Amino acid sequence: MKTLSTTPDAMIRYSALSSFAGHSFALRPTFQGVVASWFKQALQDKYPALNVDFTQLAIAEPLSHENSPGMPRRYRFMAVADVMIQCFIDSTPVVLIQGVHRLSVDKNELSAHPLAVNMAELQSIINDHSGLLIAAYQQALAEFWSDRQNGSLAPLQWLSEVLRMALGGAALMQNRVPALPADQAVVLAVVASFPDRDNRARGTLETPVHAYLVNIDGTENNVRRRFQLPGVVLITRQMPDHLIVLGYSLEHGVESFSSVQAFATCMLTRVLQVAPVRLLSWSLHEPEGDFITGLARTLLDQQLRNMVRVGQAAQAGKWSVGRLEQVLDEAAAMFPFFSEQERPHLENVISVLPEWLKQASSVDQLDYSRLMSAEVIWQRQTRGRTFLDGIDALPVYAEKMIRQRIERDHPRSGLDISHIEIHDVGVENLQLPVFSDDVLSFVEFVLGYRGGWPVGLIAVKDRTGAPVPDWLTSGYVKSLVDELDVGVGYIALLKGYLVDDDKQVMQREALYAAQLRIQLPLLALEKKSGGKPVLPRRACMWSPRSCATTRNGRSAMTMCACGPWAFTPMKGPELIRRRTCLSSAR
Repeated sequence: MKTLSTTPDAMIRYSALSSFAGHSFALRPTFQGVVASWFKQALQDKYPALNVDFTQLAIAEPLSHENSPGMPRRYRFMAVADVMIQCFIDSTPVVLIQGVHRLSVDKNELSAHPLAVNMAELQSIINDHSGLLIAAYQQALAEFWSDRQNGSLAPLQWLSEVLRMALGGAALMQNRVPALPADQAVVLAVVASFPDRDNRARGTLETPVHAYLVNIDGTENNVRRRFQLPGVVLITRQMPDHLIVLGYSLEHGVESFSSVQAFATCMLTRVLQVAPVRLLSWSLHEPEGDFITGLARTLLDQQLRNMVRVGQAAQAGKWSVGRLEQVLDEAAAMFPFFSEQERPHLENVISVLPEWLKQASSVDQLDYSRLMSAEVIWQRQTRGRTFLDGIDALPVYAEKMIRQRIERDHPRSGLDISHIEIHDVGVENLQLPVFSDDVLSFVEFVLGYRGGWPVGLIAVKDRTGAPVPDWLTSGYVKSLVDELDVGVGYIALLKGYLVDDDKQVMQREALYAAQLRIQLPLLALEKKSGGKPVLPRRACMWSPRSCATTRNGRSAMTMCACGPWAFTPMKGPELIRRRTCLSSAR
């Protein structure tokens, strides 16, 4: 089976991260929005009585310093936030002249109405604040990650839970390739269950378990830099005869190392590949309290450091205002939890998503993501088997029976029954000579055959126009169908697989229950997102249970719905009724 990622824990990480859509967080701040808000606050402090639409504020600058004879002065307009950002990029103070420049909400190029704002004070606000724009954006991002909306979970708390879920999920993940040894899985589970250092120490006195963050000390452009490796934790456990050393991050999943030094060498190599930091040294820090919260903060710290690098690059390269805004907003987006090698796989998956899933709500997409993760894990556990494995569909079974009978009656005839058509002639009106001619494939005719149908009303032809063998007459076809009795044979086949063999029955029952529990809610979400009528969500939450009862000496299995709906066996197709259960004897 092809994998979605080169990292075994990618599915767990993707499942955990997708829960972001399920929370009501504040809007993530944008760089221009922060600059505009900062300017608004500074201007209101100077002019508290100013009552205007601040989103429409612009600095009006004349296109020429002097009026042309007979021509009025024309103005161009610049958003104040853009002026401040350009001032930051140029590292040059802006100059505003009273009587020449204007602050206005009126975008009339010929007569921009000036607000009662002194240009010297406006110039001071812009120049004093422009050098601190990156710091203001960093502060806004830090507040975003700490902000609670109506008492809900703060984004930083959500991130901590994501890390906790992913770490615990990696410990419990089955069928991991390569397999995670049991002692290593136990270490991960201990750390995920006991993130507090003191609690963990009390529970692992004989074989201590430690969870460290990694401190890096180095120089960047002749400036000393100290930081912690973002999203990386070193986990160790001292066993009686050896030391377990594990590295974990959302980006790389679980990694095993022969020693702490081997872990450090790997981490420093990665730092040198992505950051211009030199003369590196490292140390370990085991945080007091919940280390997972500290691990989450290392990701936020990395994001804030990147803001400074982007600002410096913009000043050195004289970027445009639009480019700086775009790069900063991209740098402030969700952390890069997947490596560059993994992203093509994810992008390929996203590109082939069905349209209905792209249009679904974020909550439904989250539900679908969880169910698909469960489906993938289930298929890996069962190696792609289903409860119908080894049981042919009825048309396939019928075709096999037909071929076997023809081969027995007419060996080496070479007849391709897929070319054979049965013309079923019917009389529509006895008074008028009106007939119908229904053309069926050989298999369709066998499955839909009506016993006692006159031979004279059946014709056998080859759809390619070739002549049929002399022995393939309507009488032979009718006799073959009567003798085969496909329906009875198929029921016997099903009984052998699903009733008589107790071992197979138990295995198939378990597969059926697991398959239905996942695929029925998936179908409901697809119908719902496609705008089609569908059962309530609760009706699709099925829970199988095996009842310790017997019927006629055989065990009985009952499938019950958690909600008020269930399938009921009826004459004809299965119908859905309220508060009923499907009970099938075996």
